[in-house]
Amino acid sequence: MCQKTSPTTSPRIATATRTSVETVQLQQLIKNAETAAAQYDRNEAKIEQWGLDSFPASDPPQNY
Repeated sequence: MCQKTSPTTSPRIATATRTSVETVQLQQLIKNAETAAAQYDRNEAKIEQWGLDSFPASDPPQNY
């Protein structure tokens, strides 16, 4: 006995694709992280400079 396959019972293949919304969100997260890292580096440099400027060379902190 041979079984026929009709067009309505043929197997279907489903594929999953990522939406562009996820890609945009990921790119935004990366951009935010890079911005935050750059801001952190600028703040650290500023703090380091303030530390150096807070004591005159003639009176270093080890004298306290």
